[in-house]
Amino acid sequence: MCINNQQTTTLTKSQAQKIKTFKAGSKVSNVNFEGALTNELIVIKIGGSMLKSEEAMVSLLTEVAILAETGAKLVLVHGGGPAISEALNAAGDQPHFVEGLRVTDDKVLGIAQTVLDGLNGQLVEHLNNLGINATSVNSKTEDVLTATKKFIHCSSGASLDIGYVGEITSVNDIALKELVENSLPVVASLAVDASGQLYNINADNVAMAIAVALGADKLVYITDVPGIMMDKNVIPKVIVDEVSVLIESGIISGGMIPKVRSCVSGIKKGIGSILIGSADNNGDLLAAIMKPGSSGTLIVDETPVAA
Repeated sequence: MCINNQQTTTLTKSQAQKIKTFKAGSKVSNVNFEGALTNELIVIKIGGSMLKSEEAMVSLLTEVAILAETGAKLVLVHGGGPAISEALNAAGDQPHFVEGLRVTDDKVLGIAQTVLDGLNGQLVEHLNNLGINATSVNSKTEDVLTATKKFIHCSSGASLDIGYVGEITSVNDIALKELVENSLPVVASLAVDASGQLYNINADNVAMAIAVALGADKLVYITDVPGIMMDKNVIPKVIVDEVSVLIESGIISGGMIPKVRSCVSGIKKGIGSILIGSADNNGDLLAAIMKPGSSGTLIVDETPVAA
C-alpha cells in the first residue's frame, strides 16, 4: 500500500459530502473540528460487537475520518469476537470461554486469523474510501507487536492452558510511530511470539499496550455499554483515586472491574485519559472526544503534579 505523509488524503466531492452530511446530523454539528486536536495521539479500540453490521461499521468509521480532520494522530485497534463465534458455529463448533478468554486450539486459531484479517481489510478499505490513508497491521505484519502465551492462574496455584491465547509483551514503538506519522494504522488483535507462533489476543490488551508504548494522550474503548453506570445513568467522569471505592460499593462490578483496573494502571503508566463508551448513535465517538462529559465515562488522574 502506498503511504502518504499524512493520515488524511485529498477528499473527492462524494467523500467530502458524505462527511459533511454526517457532521450536520450528529451531536457535534456546531463543533469546529479543524486543528482542534493537532498532534494529539489517540488510540481507539473498537469492540467486535460494534462491527456486526456494515451500516454500523461505516457510521463509526465516518466519525474516525472526521477525527482525522482535527489534526490528531490516530491508531485504530479492533477485535472480532462475535464474528469469530459466528464462524465457529457455521463450522459446527461451539465457542468456549474461560474467564472471558476464548479457548483457542489450532482450528479456532485458524478461524480467528481468517475473521480478524478479513475485518481488518474491510476497515482499511472503508477508511480509504472516506479519504483516510489507512494501513493494515494484521497477522501478516512483522515486527510491530510481540506476544507470549497466556495461562489462566487458578486459585489452587495451578496454571490452566487455554491454547493459542496470548498477551502483548512488547510493542515496537519506533515502527508504530512511523506508521502513525504516515498513515492511520488499523491493528487486528493478533500477534506472534519470538518463534513466530501466532496468538489470539484480547483486543483491550492490544489497545492498552499500544497506548502505553506510544504515550497516548487518549485511549478510547468503544464497547457495547455506554460507560460506567450508577442508578441507570452514565457516570461522566471517574478519578483514579475513586475507583477502589466504586468497586467496593458495587457500582463498578462484573466484567467492568478488570477493565477499569487496567485503565487505572494505564493512566499511571502515562496515558493522558481513558474513555469507555458506546457508539450506538451518530456522533457518540465524536462527542466523547470533542465534548468531554457528553458521552461515555472519562477516567482521569487529577493528582497534583509535585513541584
